[in-house]
Amino acid sequence: IESKLLEELTPEFCNRLTAIVPFASLKKKDIPQVVVVHLKKLREQFLQHRRIQLSWDENVVKHLSGVNYNPKLGMRTIGKEVAQQVAFALQ
Repeated sequence: IESKLLEELTPEFCNRLTAIVPFASLKKKDIPQVVVVHLKKLREQFLQHRRIQLSWDENVVKHLSGVNYNPKLGMRTIGKEVAQQVAFALQ
């Protein structure tokens, strides 16, 4: 990794880096876990700010996992999409 960085970046910039942390991209099979993480955050927010109990089942996770997955963007849009879908369902 360091040799690739030195090919692309100046040595001065590379010397300023304190750590290089490689990561593997998340796969489509990981989406349900990401959806559940976002649902749990929303549950906390709804309970704290609106005193609304939020619950879901596997069908909800499946539905939200299939909405707007973009391989180029990865999981970045999932949180926004989950929040929008939940807000729409509560209307």
